[in-house]
Order: sequence, then C-alpha cells, then structure tokens
Amino acid sequence: MPNAKELEGLRDAFTGESLNPSKGLYRCTKCRVYYHAASFSVLVSENSSQCVSCGSPNLVGVSSESARQQGGVNYDPTVVTLANVHLHAGRVVTFEGYAHQVHQSRRQKDYAVMFENATWTKGFKLVFFRGSVHRVGGPAFIYSLRGRSVRVRGLIIDHSRFGLEILVSERSMILSVR
Repeated sequence: MPNAKELEGLRDAFTGESLNPSKGLYRCTKCRVYYHAASFSVLVSENSSQCVSCGSPNLVGVSSESARQQGGVNYDPTVVTLANVHLHAGRVVTFEGYAHQVHQSRRQKDYAVMFENATWTKGFKLVFFRGSVHRVGGPAFIYSLRGRSVRVRGLIIDHSRFGLEILVSERSMILSVR
C-alpha cells in the first residue's frame, strides 16, 4: 500500500488539505483531481455530486494504489471578492473579506461568520456546523474572526433558504486571518 509521501504534492480539491490515503480517496475521471471521503460526502449533499474543478458528476472511489499509479492534478481555485462571489456558486474558490459579525444559530450549535452587515439568511457568510466546530478550533476561534480579514478556501453554496455561504469543515480551509 502506498503511503502519503507517494502522493506528495496532491491536495483535496475541496479543502486544499494534503491527500491522505487513510481518509479514503475519490477521483474525478474527467479532470483528475482528488477528494477525501469527507469532502466527497459534502459534494454529494451540497453540490449535486459534481466536481468543484470541472463540474463533472463522474467522481469515483479509488484505492490508494490506483491513485499512486494514475497520478492526478491539483485544483487552484479562483480568487473572488464580495463583488463577484455570486458568480461562483457551485465552485470552490479562495475568498477574502472582512468579517463583520459572528452569529450563533438558534440551536446554539452552528456559527456563521458574516462578511456583510446582514442577517444570517441575507448576507454572504462562512458556516460552521456543529460537527466541524471543534475541528476548526472551537467557538473561541470562530469568534476571534470578528473584525478581521479572513482568507478561506471553500465551496460557494447558494442555499434556497440561507443564501450564499461557504461551509467550513476543516481548519485547513482557513488560509489566513489578519
């Protein structure tokens, strides 16, 4: 079985995290980018099972041996701002913006970092669901983003009820905080 070093340099197209075969691997048969199993699950539930790089629905599970033999490419996301974020729904991008507020959900387990002075349902935001809160650094880290410029890599979702958002599931998705 190959180790992570044999896949050196390849990253999960969704999170940007270095590929780790022990996390399960999926590959786009069209553009050859890879995803960990957790990222694939998000794509199934939030992006109609489509590749964030090319939009193809042809994502297949692969063994680490197959990944090593077939190789792959990295996805380099487009950099977007608040002015053009709406044009990139369904794509993984790099977004940078000023975090005006942090809101906690009514059930007090989910958080939203707001990039616009708007309600949770109206403004563009990062969303941290309860299952990812501790993986990203906990509530204290999320609240520390308020009043700072945040650079994040993530899938822009145009949710029918909550509007434009990026779901943050891993700390590696937060690229910088200034």
